[in-house]
Amino acid sequence: LADPMVLWQAIGRYGERRAAVLVVDLLRPPDEESAELVIDTYVPDAPPMLRQDMLLSLRAAYTLEEISTQLQQAGLADNLALKMASPLQFAVCGHLTHSP
Repeated sequence: LADPMVLWQAIGRYGERRAAVLVVDLLRPPDEESAELVIDTYVPDAPPMLRQDMLLSLRAAYTLEEISTQLQQAGLADNLALKMASPLQFAVCGHLTHSP
């Protein structure tokens, strides 16, 4: 998403009270070298086009700090937990405590 706030605001606006929320996505590596290492480690035999797509996805991903800020701005930080799901992914999970 070019504007991740669209997702977080939609969850807050349209999610029913006690609705379970789980969002899992890629994390952006700290630098280009790390991104290349991820590709070499997880998809070493992928065709060049798929390797390029993976690199672009990693570059477009957000950091934990950015996601935390997004959750704060959307008013969801008190209800949803931000966790590392794997070395490459984050998870936002929890239950909404409000009604839309």
